[in-house]
Amino acid sequence: MPRVIQRRGISSGSSTSTVLPSTNQDIIPDAPSRPRRRSGLSLSTSTKIKTYFGRWRWAIIIFSVSIILFITWIFVGSNNAQSSPNWNHPDENVDSSKPIIDSRHVVQTSLPLSKFSDLSYALQNSDLVALYFAASWCPMSTPVSHLLDSTFGENVVLLTHDGKRKTLSIVYISSDKTIDEFNGYIRNRNWIAVPYESSQRNLLKRHFSTCAKRELVELDIDRMHEIPTIIVIDSATHGIITFNGVNDLETLGEESLEHWKDIQSWTRTAKVE
Repeated sequence: MPRVIQRRGISSGSSTSTVLPSTNQDIIPDAPSRPRRRSGLSLSTSTKIKTYFGRWRWAIIIFSVSIILFITWIFVGSNNAQSSPNWNHPDENVDSSKPIIDSRHVVQTSLPLSKFSDLSYALQNSDLVALYFAASWCPMSTPVSHLLDSTFGENVVLLTHDGKRKTLSIVYISSDKTIDEFNGYIRNRNWIAVPYESSQRNLLKRHFSTCAKRELVELDIDRMHEIPTIIVIDSATHGIITFNGVNDLETLGEESLEHWKDIQSWTRTAKVE
């Protein structure tokens, strides 16, 4: 039914009535205001992305770096493959304009002991050279000298300038005090001696750091070996067979020569391989 609303006048006290049309509802409420939608992602979606990225950010970073490194590895590997030699076909890697040199057949023109002319005869005419550092006044040298004389006879040891090649030569490098001591010590012995007056006598002591204690000041070296010392040399390569020739001579006797030859053969085979 229609609603009647009475209104009173303020001045006269009279009242008026207004009739409103009948509706299904007495009062029509205002429509609720809708929140303004933001452009882009909703708040909940943005929060989810931030949470997901925060949880997996290190995994994503590591994965990205791995991809970059993998691509770089492929790129670098392809460049190296193009520049590396073809080992399946080695002939393709050889520059035909350059001669091929086999190191096993190279003749070495400058060997370590070539500068010592006083050793040239022994090196050229024997397979092994025993450099004997000793002195007539040294009591420890005396038994070693006797062992050398009794162990190696004329059929083995290279004699002084007789022109016959032998297995072993003994080169005496003296620490004698005088030339008379020197001459007396090598008399009647099958040794080749570096001359007492030769400057190479002291040069050899410096080269091998071997001398008597009384010579240390004069030679001004850090001594590695005292006298008596026997250093065995391969005459072909000038390589050192052993620094312990004295010990070998005392323990092996005549078999020391075969021992040195075995070492010589082994070292030569090792160098070729």
